[in-house]
Amino acid sequence: WDNTLLLDAAGCLWAGGANRCGTLSEDDDKPVRLTKVDLSELDGVPFEAVSAGRDHAVALLEGGRAVVAWGSSNEFGQIGHGPAR
Repeated sequence: WDNTLLLDAAGCLWAGGANRCGTLSEDDDKPVRLTKVDLSELDGVPFEAVSAGRDHAVALLEGGRAVVAWGSSNEFGQIGHGPAR
């Protein structure tokens, strides 16, 4: 789609692109240059894998500790909370 998510060797998540519907964890739809994603609620736990969808993103934390998802589309339950639309 219009976004890119990258993991560096340290497990830090980087994102860039159109930020359609907040898929890059930003609150608005403004385009984002490649920048480190700061999810402070994760307390610095590194990412192990990441995948970008059309209006959402999903990431696996190091060691399989948790899966986190964000974005605006939950049409098919893909972000895992609340009812699917």
